[in-house]
Amino acid sequence: MFADEADTGASEGETNDAVVSTGDDAQTMGEEKVDATPAEQVNPETTVSFDDLIKGEYKKDFKKATSNIVKKRVSKVQSQLDEANARFDSMRPMLDALGEKYRLDPNDIEGLNNAILSDKALYEEEAMERGMDVDTLMQIKGMEQENRLLKEQEMAHEEELQRQQEFARISQEADELKAIYPDFDLEDELQNETFAKMLHLGFTVKNAFESTHIDELNAMQAEAIASKATEKVANSVKANAKRPAENGLKNQPGAKVNNDIKSLTKEELDDYIARANKGESISFS
Repeated sequence: MFADEADTGASEGETNDAVVSTGDDAQTMGEEKVDATPAEQVNPETTVSFDDLIKGEYKKDFKKATSNIVKKRVSKVQSQLDEANARFDSMRPMLDALGEKYRLDPNDIEGLNNAILSDKALYEEEAMERGMDVDTLMQIKGMEQENRLLKEQEMAHEEELQRQQEFARISQEADELKAIYPDFDLEDELQNETFAKMLHLGFTVKNAFESTHIDELNAMQAEAIASKATEKVANSVKANAKRPAENGLKNQPGAKVNNDIKSLTKEELDDYIARANKGESISFS
């Protein structure tokens, strides 16, 4: 039993030593971790990332922008799906008839397409009219179809390039317009159907914006002109108040003359006239 207690005491001592050692190691590791911290991470201004911005100061703006983009894409995709479903429904009777003719599932579009293109009976009459055998006509038809597909792909590629160029133009013009109208927001303006149509017709962003907001801009311009005129008048009044009075134009009390004007001599009249010309107020009673 004493041996067990001795062993237990020894174990506890070892455990305590281990704890102390672990504590020292932890402190050392902590110090090494602090020392290993890059200098640029110490300054919080240099650690602001894009994620920090969209989750902090610009969270609402980012959410609004992404929400608008998602809504537009979902709306466009849904519209395309509805159009495709409507077209497929209108083709249902034809597909059913072809499926029955070639003994295929009407939903097997690829199978029906291959069956039609391989059906020589469809080309016999035209081959006779054109004076050639059916196989030759089918080869010609196949080449014509390939040419049509290539042209369609080329047109689609050109349209995509035009869309990209148009988008680049609109983006550049929108940035330039913000220098004139700081509150301009392209995403918000695109919600305006008139504005969007004008851009589609080739109008510049500036012309489309000013046309759709003509009343507001006119009101702002009138207010600015009125404010400028008020400022000009105020400055004029201040300038006049600071201008020194000219000689003879200082405020002077009016000189009252009790003499009857009819009894004044020529010299007295000339004197009064000269004094009046200098700005003196003269009255007769």
